Amino acid sequence: GTFTSPDYAFREVAYTTEVQVVTTSFHATDPARGGTFTLSYAGRTTEPLSWDASRDEMAVEVQQITGGWEVGKNPIEVVRTEMGNGYSWSITFTANRGDLELLIPDTTRLTGYNPDVTVREHVQGANDLFPGDYTMEVQSVTATATTALSGSFDIEFEGNTATMDYDFTAREFKDALEVMGSIQTVNVERVLLGATAADGVTWIVTFTHAEHEKVQGAGNLGRFLITDTSALGGTEANVAVAQVVRGTNPAFFHIDGLTKGEYFVRVMSFNLVGHSVPSRVEPMTPLGQPSAPRNVNIAVASGTSLGVTWDEPSVLHNDAITQYRVEWYTAEGVPEQQVVTTSADPHVTEVQRVVSAAADETIGGFFTLSFLGETTRDIAFDATAGTVEAELELLSTVNTIDVSRRRSRVALLGTVTVDSSDLDTVTTSEDLSTVLSVGDRLWIAGEEFIVANGGIAAGSIDLADPSDPGTPKALSGSVDDGDYIAYTWAFGYEWTVTFTSHVGNQASLVAEPSTGWTGTRVTLNVDTVTEGLQPLSGTFLLAYDGEFTWPLAHDSSASDVQQALEALVGIATVDVSREKNNNGHSWTVTFTSSVGPQLAISAHGAALTGPSARVSVTRTVTGVLPANYDSYVETDMSSRPSFAYTITGLTKGTAYRVRVLAANTQGFGQVQGS
Repeated sequence: GTFTSPDYAFREVAYTTEVQVVTTSFHATDPARGGTFTLSYAGRTTEPLSWDASRDEMAVEVQQITGGWEVGKNPIEVVRTEMGNGYSWSITFTANRGDLELLIPDTTRLTGYNPDVTVREHVQGANDLFPGDYTMEVQSVTATATTALSGSFDIEFEGNTATMDYDFTAREFKDALEVMGSIQTVNVERVLLGATAADGVTWIVTFTHAEHEKVQGAGNLGRFLITDTSALGGTEANVAVAQVVRGTNPAFFHIDGLTKGEYFVRVMSFNLVGHSVPSRVEPMTPLGQPSAPRNVNIAVASGTSLGVTWDEPSVLHNDAITQYRVEWYTAEGVPEQQVVTTSADPHVTEVQRVVSAAADETIGGFFTLSFLGETTRDIAFDATAGTVEAELELLSTVNTIDVSRRRSRVALLGTVTVDSSDLDTVTTSEDLSTVLSVGDRLWIAGEEFIVANGGIAAGSIDLADPSDPGTPKALSGSVDDGDYIAYTWAFGYEWTVTFTSHVGNQASLVAEPSTGWTGTRVTLNVDTVTEGLQPLSGTFLLAYDGEFTWPLAHDSSASDVQQALEALVGIATVDVSREKNNNGHSWTVTFTSSVGPQLAISAHGAALTGPSARVSVTRTVTGVLPANYDSYVETDMSSRPSFAYTITGLTKGTAYRVRVLAANTQGFGQVQGS
């Protein structure tokens, strides 16, 4: 039992620093790679970053938006690597603790052949060090518009709604949240995105106590939902929610795989100076239910009796056998089944977008879409939304979806300026006369136009109705004066796919060129517009005969639930299967070693999070005892390791089945029959 024995082992628990990788990519170097992109975090956005930004430029900009700062430590470490036709930046967040939100890229101003920016999590951050330690959930709410913000919006959390003015102070935002029935306390920080709230504002919310939390401040919570922005003023006004730091449930630690008798445990802490002295050594003997009795044999003792012999189980799990139960019957009974179900109201639905584009109006032929290994038939390059929807819904992996279609778009250089005194003409910051022609399509502030007859000049564009370049069309009066990004047609289409009947984050659609696919520098991509969110999170407990399991994750595997139940003294062995339901899971528990009706499993969901999150247990099959069932309990252990018992009073000429189970202080173990 020393710490130099052959059975010595250790486990380290440490803070893990988040690492994310940002990558720019292009299909080719011709036409020239160029332009800029931005990264956003918690509502803050970097200054434009060159497609090949230096390591130091990236580090400074990311530090600015993440607020990373710690004395004596570089808050953001960046390694830049050339990658094919682009670059990657490995970003280590040394000052921001926990599992962080992914940086959000905006590629609007990148130029070249199919430019793209991706962000992936290379190392997931972790901030929980000791049993009971947890990380508080942090979310950001960001209100923006192309022009001055005004008005209000509605926000929802777990079924409760509040109205927020665009210029609420941190205190006002906090007070409005804390009167919602689903939130007890939060901390709020407000960040202005310009000189005043009218230029945009972000509220950063730290959840210190949600209504249903068993441990205040703990848990990976569901996101805020923005339910109504109709009262929010400003052109292209929008409210976005992001999970800045993922909350965690209280940490607990298991030491698995122990096979010997007594173990000795100690703990040491560590910092930059070195290890501490060890804690007091704690002896502990792991206990468990025994394995099945060995060598069970049955012999006819007389016309109405059977002799049963068996040997002690091979695995006692450090706890002496206290009794054996011998069972006999003439036909199998019905095993008890109970179903544990978690559920919640719907949350955020996944939205993906399939985009085709080219250098000119030459796209033709067909493409296919695949989802979870199944592939559609050929889809025409200009297929309607209804056609794409129908082709996808023919796949067994796709349930109900909604599809919409519009023309794909690419941003023009510079900006255009809207002046309410002349709404059918815009001025341009760049000379677009060599880029646009009469009849070319334009989108400004979400409205569609074409270039009017004779309406393109070095510093201005006259706007016309999309159906006729000779018919002027003015911007609507709802568009405020100011500078806007203008878009022109990318010569393809965008199909937006909403996974209306799917729950949570979905696998990406895969778009592939097919028969006759053609076009000048044609591209075909899929991106995620809105990542679907599982409405449930947190943990729940199960109990049997007054004894509780350890906390079970909301999406625990069947084997996790089986292991937790079989660790209870009152349950010997069960089979568990798991199925997904609309917004949660169902675990079917079949009692395999205990016969007849069983006590009800109870469920406790105080630590489950999500809109109307709940857990319940239903008895779907009541156990029925086997025919002519009887049993005998042997408590005399003096003959160990071998035992014998004679079953008497049986019916001559009738076939009987016999089972033997062993028990210790941890309950009955596996069954052995003959």
